[in-house]
Amino acid sequence: MFHTIVSRSNTMSLDEVIERLSRQDVVSGVVVTGSGGAEEIVRGSDYDLVVFRTDLDTEGHVGLTYIDGRVTDVIFVNADETRRILALKEPLSVESWTGHVVHWLVLGRVAYDRTGEITRAFEYVHRGHWLRPMDDAEIYQIWFSINFNVRHNHRILNSDDPLYMMALDVRMLYGATDIFRGYFHCRRMLWEGEKAALRYLQEHDPGFIALFQRFVHTDDREQKMIMYEQLADWATAPVGGVWDPQGTSMQLIEPQEKVTPDMIDRALRFWEDLLGDE
Repeated sequence: MFHTIVSRSNTMSLDEVIERLSRQDVVSGVVVTGSGGAEEIVRGSDYDLVVFRTDLDTEGHVGLTYIDGRVTDVIFVNADETRRILALKEPLSVESWTGHVVHWLVLGRVAYDRTGEITRAFEYVHRGHWLRPMDDAEIYQIWFSINFNVRHNHRILNSDDPLYMMALDVRMLYGATDIFRGYFHCRRMLWEGEKAALRYLQEHDPGFIALFQRFVHTDDREQKMIMYEQLADWATAPVGGVWDPQGTSMQLIEPQEKVTPDMIDRALRFWEDLLGDE
């Protein structure tokens, strides 16, 4: 069966853990990112450690442990990522692995650097803008997925089967997360985590937060579905909003970085052509 251990790091300070990591030949550096990188640790904050390793055959992997009793994400990164970053000539997707590493460097601080290369990469990413928002094809897929769930949730709401109602409760739980993140993607904004998203909304769009909170706390399923669709429309408004209740939409067969109305028309005509002439 699967199992865990209680690590010795649970009773060590962050500085002690970093010092111990620095003794290991396979560790070329450590970056503290997130709240710890900004030195904004409060009750409820976690630690995020990016550990650069010279012995990884893969891009990286993630673990969860505790340091000084605090939940800690440990992200192991191939040391070669710093060379890829230093070779960047144009922005890359934040959803790519190297994009994630760039993001961690932007938000972090270098706590240990054996060769100086991590520091050079850190300085490089702070001198420019190396992360790009999602492209048209990725945003189209988000718009499609959010609307796909809206239409199916309406279908389920019309059922009188208690099992269907429980299924709807589950669907609205994960669907709301997609909508919340989709708000930022549909506006070509980088996703920087829940706290950063909430800070932005508090300042720039408090109405969305207010509606989201009402959605979360209501127990009336029909009202919850109404608010779910309102949130979906609000989130996707810049790219088309929610679909017509009787509307047809298609995923793009060959998505490109740039999505044009003609591409969408071709995808829609594909279905109509299959139906043949009247």
